[in-house]
Amino acid sequence: TFWTSAMHCNLGYIARDLTGNKAGNEVCWDKVPLPSYGYSMYGFSLIPGREAVVEEPYYHPEYLECQEKPLTKKLLDHFCPMAGHYPAGLLNLSDWGHGPAKGTKRYEDVLKCEAKLDIPNWSTTSNYPVHRPNEGNYIDVMKPFVGPITTYTTLAAQIEQGTIDVAGVLGEGFARMA
Repeated sequence: TFWTSAMHCNLGYIARDLTGNKAGNEVCWDKVPLPSYGYSMYGFSLIPGREAVVEEPYYHPEYLECQEKPLTKKLLDHFCPMAGHYPAGLLNLSDWGHGPAKGTKRYEDVLKCEAKLDIPNWSTTSNYPVHRPNEGNYIDVMKPFVGPITTYTTLAAQIEQGTIDVAGVLGEGFARMA
């Protein structure tokens, strides 16, 4: 997905921090039971066969099988949704999260990682939050499309007008057939 691709380097460093001394060559996460619920939105699980959860409990002692430190709500709230990759107010969201502090080693390490993956070309230097899957190959799949950011209101109007246009074309076609 766009989120995991754009956040790849940030997520990697957070994972290293949480793993701590439990890092190794052994596969670990296969020993940790899955929660009974799936990723949920608006009371519905997006994972087939798993129940919905209204609010994530953020308490997973089972994860400590593979992590030295727990993943906390405080860490997620600070970091999410995009580690500060977009300015406050974009798409009416007041907070896009916070990445590493500028000038720190972690900040420099994340930038180096992103540069290796060519991420700055489409995430930290982009003001385009929507990407199309046919824009390129491999990591370039997330390059921004050309054009201005649209607002929800503009998009809704364009979709509505598009629906009217399609209905008109269909109506003409049916009229010719009659």
